[in-house]
Amino acid sequence: MYDFVIIGGGIIGMSTAMQLIDVYPDARIALLEK
Repeated sequence: MYDFVIIGGGIIGMSTAMQLIDVYPDARIALLEK
């Protein structure tokens, strides 16, 4: 189970993931790319 799922590994997806890691360092984040 993940806390956040991000669809798309482009610049916006990666930026969102990095922001989430800064705010929620213990969160489990899934980054999905086609």
